[in-house]
Amino acid sequence: VFFFNDTAATEIYTLSLHDALPILIVSPTTALSVVQCSTPDHSFKEFLQRFEESIEFQRSRIVLPMVTRFGDYTMTNVVIELWSSEKLKKLDYPLILSLHGRKKEHVMESIVLSTKRYAEVFHDGPPESDLYRVLYKFRNIDGCWFLEEMHDKSK
Repeated sequence: VFFFNDTAATEIYTLSLHDALPILIVSPTTALSVVQCSTPDHSFKEFLQRFEESIEFQRSRIVLPMVTRFGDYTMTNVVIELWSSEKLKKLDYPLILSLHGRKKEHVMESIVLSTKRYAEVFHDGPPESDLYRVLYKFRNIDGCWFLEEMHDKSK
């Protein structure tokens, strides 16, 4: 079974097997237990600030398996991985840089798209370098924001 993950309303893609992602079919009860939180978020910006500052909070607010893309999606060299909670626990770096980390690395943050149910955040490294360019895609589920995809466009 394949699912075409077109989460950006402003982008138009031609469906191909290259863009299709395998998904696991689970019962609605199982799916709901995976993406719940105890307290709804007041706003996306408040959620994002907390998400960036706490690795524990990050790991509690991820849709699993998390779709992780590497490469330029306008080319054919995109690698797609599905990251499990075990893979995320083994990371020795945060998924998203904190305010302190962005200042230290000279990374700019932009909320490039934000609606009531969907948001995209882009981290762009220093202008003279393409070494850090990451797009994060978030989804609001029952009042709680979750990271559902990360696209590392760094070279």
